[in-house]
Amino acid sequence: MNKQCQAISRVAGSSELPRAEFSFAIAQRAGVKAAGGLTLKPARKVEFSTSEGTWMSLDISPDGRTILFDLLGDIYTLPITGGEAKPLLTGMAFDSQPRYSPDGRLIAFIKGRDGADNPWIANADGSGLQQLS
Repeated sequence: MNKQCQAISRVAGSSELPRAEFSFAIAQRAGVKAAGGLTLKPARKVEFSTSEGTWMSLDISPDGRTILFDLLGDIYTLPITGGEAKPLLTGMAFDSQPRYSPDGRLIAFIKGRDGADNPWIANADGSGLQQLS
């Protein structure tokens, strides 16, 4: 079994996955702007926890020590040996399909923001966000 398949098995079958907490604002229609756009205001905040995920994309760092993965529109890192997942990119935009650069210094991913999915890059620690198109 290759390295990536082993990592997928570990992530998918691990009972040690950390509980990740997510917050979403549920919006309600509050009116219409003159330009025809909707004005949305948060109606309430909903929090929930999860300890597993499906339909996830992941990559292994070039040094083989870290798993980079997406879960519910956010991007996380997790030591390949297990432990606690660290949120890397979070927020209202839907981030997905993360990949390490060959040297491991950068990550590339798709950011769903402003009604479009576009390729972005960031430093491996999540800093230095830059849209590519």
